[in-house]
Amino acid sequence: MNRPIIALLLAAALTAGTAASCGTKDNAGSSAEMPEVTSLTPEESDGGAEDDSASDDEAGEITGELSSDQIGVDGHVFTVPCAFSEWTDNGWEFADPAGTLEPNHYVHVQRFKKEDKVIFVKIYNPTSETIPYADGVITSVKVDFMYGIDSVVLPQGLTFDKNTEEEDVLATYGTPYFRSETEDTFHLYYQDQKNPYHNMDFYVMKPESRDTGVYPCVEIENFS
Repeated sequence: MNRPIIALLLAAALTAGTAASCGTKDNAGSSAEMPEVTSLTPEESDGGAEDDSASDDEAGEITGELSSDQIGVDGHVFTVPCAFSEWTDNGWEFADPAGTLEPNHYVHVQRFKKEDKVIFVKIYNPTSETIPYADGVITSVKVDFMYGIDSVVLPQGLTFDKNTEEEDVLATYGTPYFRSETEDTFHLYYQDQKNPYHNMDFYVMKPESRDTGVYPCVEIENFS
């Protein structure tokens, strides 16, 4: 067998060995059932496990479009979906670190806390194993200004706080997919038409209701 053929066979063997070494990390944890969990089919979840943090995360600047799914909280920019560890690395403590999540399920209304600040998240398990919450993916971040946060920065540089008006949101993001109003708030809901699990949800205070004890709220969700 001549040398060129031997070289080709060796290259093919190395390529096959590299491919075989790639796989899913075994993050199996407790199999205890968890309340408030929802199952997603592969078609609905569409992956959703990548952490595509923007390069300006540490600077707290957001210049991307609405679809960039960025939110600046307490001086750091998070891009949803993001890693659980990104929150803990920035000083946030999780309410239930011992919880586990079954394959292809998510759990919502879970809290991260930092001093007197609280945010709410959904945690998704895109793997085929039961995993600890800490190995899951944060697919939704909800900020309710009742819980110690004064403002957040959103895509296209919008600073959202108690004084943000409906016109500010409309001027930044255009006509919402859905709009309604209550006595105290305007509800503006923006949705990706190709993926209902990719959206942004606002509750904006009416000017006359800013001192009534009602607070604004915003949520970014992205399973894609």
